[in-house]
Amino acid sequence: MKRRLVPILVCTLALCCLFAGQPWLLFGQKQPMSMERRYASDRDLTFNEAQEKPAEEGQWTFTADRIAAEHDSGYVEVEGDATFTDGTNTLRADFARYYRETGWLVLRGNVRAMWQGDFLEAEEAEFDLNNQEGWLKEGKVFMVKPHLYFESSYIRKYSGASYSFKDAKVTACSGEKPAWSVHTEEGDVTLDGYATLWHTTFRVRDTPVAYLPYMRLPTGGGKRQSGFLMPEVGSSGKFGFRLNLPYYWAVNEEVDMTFYQNIMSRRGYMQGLELRHADNAYTKGYWRFDWLNDAVTYRRNNADDDPVDDDGLARSNSNRWWWRSKFDGYLGTPAWRAMVDVDVVSDQDYLREFRDGYNGYQASRDEMLEEFGRDINEADADTRTSTAMLTRDFQSFGMAGKLEYNQNPAYMNGNNDDGEDPSLQRLPEVDMYAFKDDIPGTPLEFEAEAQYGYYHRNRGSTGHRLDMRPTLSLPVHTDALTMIPYVGARGTVYSMTEREEGEDVILADGSVERASEVEADTPVNLGMEAGVSLFSEVYRTYSLNAPALAASSEQVGTERWTDIKHSIVPRLDYSYVPRKTGQSDLPYYDERDRIIGEDLVTFSLTNAFDRKREYVTLGPDGETPLIATDYLDFARVRVAQSYDRLEATRKDDLDRYERRPFSDLMAEISLSPLAGWSLSSKTWYSPYLSTLTEHEHTLRYTREGVGDFFVSYDLLQEIDEYKRRRDENMQVLHLGGNLYVMQNLLLGLEYRTDLERGTDLERTVSLTWMGECYDVGVRFSQTDDDTSVGLNFNILKF
Repeated sequence: MKRRLVPILVCTLALCCLFAGQPWLLFGQKQPMSMERRYASDRDLTFNEAQEKPAEEGQWTFTADRIAAEHDSGYVEVEGDATFTDGTNTLRADFARYYRETGWLVLRGNVRAMWQGDFLEAEEAEFDLNNQEGWLKEGKVFMVKPHLYFESSYIRKYSGASYSFKDAKVTACSGEKPAWSVHTEEGDVTLDGYATLWHTTFRVRDTPVAYLPYMRLPTGGGKRQSGFLMPEVGSSGKFGFRLNLPYYWAVNEEVDMTFYQNIMSRRGYMQGLELRHADNAYTKGYWRFDWLNDAVTYRRNNADDDPVDDDGLARSNSNRWWWRSKFDGYLGTPAWRAMVDVDVVSDQDYLREFRDGYNGYQASRDEMLEEFGRDINEADADTRTSTAMLTRDFQSFGMAGKLEYNQNPAYMNGNNDDGEDPSLQRLPEVDMYAFKDDIPGTPLEFEAEAQYGYYHRNRGSTGHRLDMRPTLSLPVHTDALTMIPYVGARGTVYSMTEREEGEDVILADGSVERASEVEADTPVNLGMEAGVSLFSEVYRTYSLNAPALAASSEQVGTERWTDIKHSIVPRLDYSYVPRKTGQSDLPYYDERDRIIGEDLVTFSLTNAFDRKREYVTLGPDGETPLIATDYLDFARVRVAQSYDRLEATRKDDLDRYERRPFSDLMAEISLSPLAGWSLSSKTWYSPYLSTLTEHEHTLRYTREGVGDFFVSYDLLQEIDEYKRRRDENMQVLHLGGNLYVMQNLLLGLEYRTDLERGTDLERTVSLTWMGECYDVGVRFSQTDDDTSVGLNFNILKF
């Protein structure tokens, strides 16, 4: 541990030296992709000696204990708690002299002011009320928007909330002895801009620790600003000492870029580039690329050299990279929506190794999910998928066109012959939908879908495919029951451009189809389907007769449950698809290429509990209490099971697999009865094995000021049945959370273990101190293939 902490401490000092030579310094975080513009207008300032609040906004009034002197119309002097205000700005002092003609105000003794949202203190001050300028002697200023304090023997204030000063102390911390401060010989600060400082000394508790000849601090206020983001510092067995220093460039109001300088002592230098843009309400993009000249490679079938998995694949390439992107926009008009997803990588192990940190898989995945709502493949997936899609919905139908490229890294870097890569490329694939609608003059409803695609791969059959599926339904509604029978047809036509010699095919349901050569250039596959859905709902509302609430200030925050509604929804679904043989001579691209027989009955029963709540809150004016009402589905219990009529009459492999027509009984529970608590649980029980075959349980608790906690348990049992197979058991326990040990001290814990194998997958402990003007934390993590220590800090918390 000591060996890892030493380079971290050394790096912290090195950062100070590094920053000293940089003209831009931003100790903060990237701003969100949404951008806003702000506008300001000038005011016409006048003076009025009335003793009351100004009659009009912008008129200055004053009050004082007494008028000391009044010299005609030239100036007036007042003493004793002199207060000047225009309804927005307020200035106070022991003595004041106001020059009527010029609008100049002189203040002496205990000067206090709230000026354009900032708070000012000084021994003496003078202000031009017309131009909103002035100066302070022995002054202190607190700028609210950036939460920035500075004090100096002389401070000059300019119009527009900007200041200049000499021999000043600047900090974001309050108190006479701040946690950190910057002492500067000269500087200036502008709202929505920067605090620019020359010849500075960075101090911790007034103790000098670093000299910086030039420094810039952001003053925030909603405006995006360029500069360095918080560095990542850490150490791990796999990467060695790590330092990631990102620089954020606010190109303009719609575009920003971030450059990541990621240094790893054992692996080399990784350069990252991120471009984000939000052109308008319909268009935004996220483009990210990382490149590394890796000092580590490994040979085939050598587990000692393979840092990830003994999968028999080499990684001889030192040139490693990952390109991932998301884009939302339109073509011509916003009705034609365009979406682009890019995910390509240099080798099969890149994302398995680089999971954490600014440049890691998890950070990019989280940002893409948050900003675009679309996921990417898992880090250890066999393929990476990139798509470009164009969609449009009309009144009664819709369409979507897609280009899809699937990259399989196992056929790269000399591992396998690229000509043998079976990865399917959709170039293009077009879907059309006719939305469900009434057929005029009949009780029937009609819907349909069609898909055309051209499919290419290096190994395997390629060609065109047209698939069509029209459906008719007849909804019948009664007071007690809804029944919807339906019947549909399906037809698939192929035009082959290349036929592959027959080989076994693994179908979508997991079954293996024996090899058969594709003989016809334009084969056709026809089928039909039918079914019916029956469901109903009965409910009852229970009044809780709780004591009534009073709309009073004393009752604000109180609540009561007034009613609970219990709904029971039974449902029966039956689906039938005739079994069809002789399909092995057809090409296989995906599940649409095989008509799988089905004769399935599924029953489910759902119990839902909704509550009606009344609570006392403040109205839109923030003062008047009122009683508000809301509803919540706080509990839901669902059980479901299917009966497979085809399995009940199966004659294949009876000597090895007995018939098991009943599926596992699935029970699902979701609860959120109390604020902060939530439980989601799914359990599958086999009536033939008389045991639980699968679990998915997660319990969460969150409370403001206390922290959050979660525990989850997942189980999969080994199964060998005719319809399903699982080769091994799996039991994973995952728990963690964050706890405020003290008001400012946050303890984080995370633990994952494989109960089946008796091995720990992850153990992570973090400790973060969150001060008024800084955060500092340390993180220790141990996984099954690496151990790391990290240090993070943030001194402005923007």
